[in-house]
Amino acid sequence: MNTKQTAVGLQVTTIGSALVFGALVLGLEAAETKSGQVAAPAAESAVKPGAKVSEPAAGAVRQAPGVEKASPATVGDGAAPAAEPKSSDPGVGGGSPPFPATQADVSTANLASSADACKPCESYACADDRFWVRAEYLIWWTKGSHVPVLAATGTPNEPFTTPLFGGSTLNGDGRSGFHITLGGWLDRCHTLGLEGDYFDLERGNDGYDSGFYPSGTVLSRPFIDMTDPNNPAPAAEITALPGLAVGKVHVETSDYFQSAGLRLRQPLYQSCCQVDCCTTRSTEIDLVAGYRFYRLKDRLNIHENVVAIGGPNIGLAFDIVDDFNTSNEFHGGELGLVADVRRGRWSLGVRALAALGNSHEIVNILGRTVRTSNGVEETDAGGLFALRSNIGHYTRNHFAVLPELGMEIGYQWTCHLRTYVGYDILYWGDVVRASEQIDPRIDTNNLPFPPPDAPAGGPFPAVLFRETSYWAQGIRVGAELRF
Repeated sequence: MNTKQTAVGLQVTTIGSALVFGALVLGLEAAETKSGQVAAPAAESAVKPGAKVSEPAAGAVRQAPGVEKASPATVGDGAAPAAEPKSSDPGVGGGSPPFPATQADVSTANLASSADACKPCESYACADDRFWVRAEYLIWWTKGSHVPVLAATGTPNEPFTTPLFGGSTLNGDGRSGFHITLGGWLDRCHTLGLEGDYFDLERGNDGYDSGFYPSGTVLSRPFIDMTDPNNPAPAAEITALPGLAVGKVHVETSDYFQSAGLRLRQPLYQSCCQVDCCTTRSTEIDLVAGYRFYRLKDRLNIHENVVAIGGPNIGLAFDIVDDFNTSNEFHGGELGLVADVRRGRWSLGVRALAALGNSHEIVNILGRTVRTSNGVEETDAGGLFALRSNIGHYTRNHFAVLPELGMEIGYQWTCHLRTYVGYDILYWGDVVRASEQIDPRIDTNNLPFPPPDAPAGGPFPAVLFRETSYWAQGIRVGAELRF
């Protein structure tokens, strides 16, 4: 399955998950509502023994149990009026009502009391808390980048037969990070909210240092010789070789991922019954829409030192650098659903989001070589993989869709504090990574300090601008404070 198909599949999964979850929530609420409607008549029929319940005619007065109803004609004739019911009689004045008090009555009373501060919004009367702060610790894994073989050893005749570094995926291990969210409802009735968030993952680092290879050992940097494009051949730049040179190779790789957003939050569905500030039975589905920013930066640096110890160039030293930097920046709109179901002190949250916008890709390739002979330094452009044919600054823009899925399980400790643990995954279909921009095909006529009679070099190494997919996923542990 190619990258485009994978991206479409994740987007369909995101939308499908949101619709299925919404349908399940609405079905659960409908079942609970129906159950409550069936139980209501039974509760109304629970009348105290001896009480008389009847619907009076127009203009009549409902009587308390045990009190005879006065005839209008009798009163009109001047007869003594019927006895006034006592305040202690059930259903009259401050006395007990004709129906027994139940837990449902207590919950309804509490709910009505909490709604007094916001009477116009009877559909959502659960809490007066308008603002929230969420702080999360992240343990995430990201998709690593593939690095070609950058250092090898072998025999003097075949110095590149055994890879020492590269030919594998780097920076795919777990790393720490943090996520901060600040938000609040713009009105007391919780009809429109605004929230912003920022997350940052720890910089991923990997690398290799050969140390200084002394005389008698072999160290090389493999490549494919494209001096004759019709006959490409494996070759290597010699860093250390018995009787000829000593030297070392140092490689550093790093990547960095961060995101920020600002969005509005609009409730689509709300159902709530609150016994107290900690014990709630509620369901809420919100539509969120706003702005989303993502940034992924990647770097690979190769630093080589070579000193000739034999041959005609004895004492000649080279300091060689290849540097590849990439940056991916996404700016666009974000749209999705956020659902929250609470039962008692426990809560379950699910979110399905998708960001749509422009992905701006940058590739920077730099290279230089410093040659030192008899204490005199000379500098020329180009290293080994970064040469005249590909050195430069390159950019590209394309439309991108970044889906994100997440869920969490939480526990309400106090009226204002909740803790939770969750899992998230997001996907970026097309990004540029630093190591993916290394072209191992090299025309040796492009190397620094060419001989005066050397022909012009060909197109190798080339500007690849190779794209790949990227994902980040992991666990978050957080706390939420509402006030």
